[in-house]
Amino acid sequence: MAVLSFLSDVFFWLCLTYLILSLIEFVSHGVLMHQPTWLSRHFKYFQDTLDEHRSFHHAECFPGRKMDQGEGDCLKINIKLRPGLSIFGSCWIWGPLLYFSPLGACIFVLGFLAHNLAWNLVHVQMHTKLPKRARWFQRSRLCLFLARYHYMHHIYPRKNHNVVCPLIDWVMRTYQSPSEKDLEAMKALGFLPETRKIDA
Repeated sequence: MAVLSFLSDVFFWLCLTYLILSLIEFVSHGVLMHQPTWLSRHFKYFQDTLDEHRSFHHAECFPGRKMDQGEGDCLKINIKLRPGLSIFGSCWIWGPLLYFSPLGACIFVLGFLAHNLAWNLVHVQMHTKLPKRARWFQRSRLCLFLARYHYMHHIYPRKNHNVVCPLIDWVMRTYQSPSEKDLEAMKALGFLPETRKIDA
């Protein structure tokens, strides 16, 4: 019984952590990276993040249907999450949680770190043509699903704000499903499982 109770607690905190991460991802991407805010007006870090993402990443490097043709500075994919800063910035969540549930706090911190690493990995995989030997994840069904999801965000910047934790977009009704034209474009990019571009 003790084992089952522990496993149920772990499952509960994993689900809650995913929900919180999806919400944070939705707000940080949909608001902080796309809209001027009080933070961007008063702090250079947030203004730089807004400029790099909205002006450089979207407008210059990958406008519209251009997704995997990054070159030069665009290959750097400057929009990267910083695990240390993210953990510090989320201490208002896991700090009090540590008092009530050390297990929940540990799962949340580990989930936050995993999310940061996943964001940095997946976002690069979506936008660059990697050497063939480095494409094991880029060709996976999970990465292709997230790439299709993110592709729609580049077509409709006010939609599909989630990147690696899809959920809140459906709750907030900001999910955009692909049209036939979008699916054709995804096929050309190799974002559909049956049309992977392996040798390109």
